[in-house]
Amino acid sequence: MNEGRSLALIVPCVHVPLATPERNVLLNALHPQFKDVQSTLDELTYDRRLLATRRAREQR
Repeated sequence: MNEGRSLALIVPCVHVPLATPERNVLLNALHPQFKDVQSTLDELTYDRRLLATRRAREQR
């Protein structure tokens, strides 16, 4: 990362089975072009398992 070679890395989403096309994009804030990055959000769907885990932590 410190070398600034890659602006972004596309990695599989660990919460979605590997057979799906879901991916995460990791952005390198140290890259010279980071300031030019723009994003849009088409749709956000939460994995119910994550929400259940959060609720369980909050109840402790």
